[in-house]
Amino acid sequence: MGKKKKGGNKLARMSEEERARYLQHRADMEEEARRRKETLIALYMKNKLKREDAFTRLNMAKINQEWRSILRQLKCEELKEEIKCVEVFCGDSIEHKNQVIRRLLCDLDESEELYSTMLHAHVENIERIISEIAPGSMSRVHVIDLTLFPHSSSLRTSQVLARVVRDGEAIDAGPFPWANGTLP
Repeated sequence: MGKKKKGGNKLARMSEEERARYLQHRADMEEEARRRKETLIALYMKNKLKREDAFTRLNMAKINQEWRSILRQLKCEELKEEIKCVEVFCGDSIEHKNQVIRRLLCDLDESEELYSTMLHAHVENIERIISEIAPGSMSRVHVIDLTLFPHSSSLRTSQVLARVVRDGEAIDAGPFPWANGTLP
């Protein structure tokens, strides 16, 4: 067998002063180890916290991007619905306005026709009255024909103007070649 090791209890062999120094040294070493361990744990936690912050920012950016994409899609759908409603409203409005325009054009044509009829009747009545009232004092009655209505859009109507010529002079003579009393 081998040699037996002596030394059982180290503290028992030391003097009081050595023991105090040894215990102090051992306590300092344990304190240093504990402090180093705490520093390592703090450094580890600090690095882990930095990594977690970086991941949090990255994940938050991804979540925000996805959220914005979802909101954009919803907004696009809402805008498409709104555009369809506006399109239907505008179509109905245009159709209504076209109906009003057609009705007004029809009324305008009827009014022009009525105006033309009334004008012809009026001119004929004036000619008849003039020929009945003063047949002897009038030398001639000229019927000047056909100037178009400047406001007529669809119906071309003639306007008849009566010129009464007395004693060889034209009343209300205008820039016409027959204003001097002779017909062309």
